[in-house]
Amino acid sequence: ILENGPEPIEWLVLDVKDGKAFLLARYGLDRHQYHTEAMINGDIKRPMTITWEMCDMREWLNNEFINVAFTNEEIQSIVLTLITNPPSKYGYDGGDDTWDKVFLLSGEETKKYLGEEVWINKEIKYCNDKAYTKPTAYAIAQGVEAAHYRIWYDGNCQWWVRTLGKGTNWAGMISFDGGYNVGGRYVDAGLAVRPVIWIDLETANARNAY
Repeated sequence: ILENGPEPIEWLVLDVKDGKAFLLARYGLDRHQYHTEAMINGDIKRPMTITWEMCDMREWLNNEFINVAFTNEEIQSIVLTLITNPPSKYGYDGGDDTWDKVFLLSGEETKKYLGEEVWINKEIKYCNDKAYTKPTAYAIAQGVEAAHYRIWYDGNCQWWVRTLGKGTNWAGMISFDGGYNVGGRYVDAGLAVRPVIWIDLETANARNAY
C-alpha cells in the first residue's frame, strides 16, 4: 500500500459526447488550498474576490499536477476546455471564463453530473457514491481530514468545487455526506481535490498515476 507517494488514479465517467469523455477522479487525490493569501504583519490580507481564473488551485492543477499525474502522451489527449464561471448563490461574480485542461466541478455541475440530491441537506443518509468520497493514502499523508465522528460518514472527506461560496474569499465544497455546501470554506482551507478532465477518446491512453 502506498502511503505517501504516487498512486493509480481511478476515474468515474460522468459524460460521453462528440468523441470525448468527461472524467472525475473517484477519490480525493491530494490536499490543497483553493488559494493562498499573503500575510501582512501576521494578518491575512483579504482585499479581493478569489475567482477561479486567479486562484492558486487552477495554477497548480494545470502545471504541477498535470505534469506529475500524466505522461506527455496522455496530456496530449486531454482536451483544452472552455470553463464558464457563473456567480455564486450569494450573488458574487464568478469571474471571466477560462481555458483549462484540468479543473474542478462547479456547483451547478455537481447537480448535473452527481445528481440533484447533492443540493438537498440529508442528515443521516448519503447522497450517492459519486458525490461522497474518501481520500487516497497519499492525500491522508498530505493532511486531508477523513471524518470519524459519524459512523455513516466514516472515512469520507470534504472536497472543493470551483464556484465561490458565501464570501468573496470563500469557495464551495462537497461535505462529508456528499452534499453541496453552498457557503463553502475560506479559500486557505486545505481540502481534498477531485480533478475533472475531458479526454479525446481516439487518442487517450488509460494509463496514468499520481
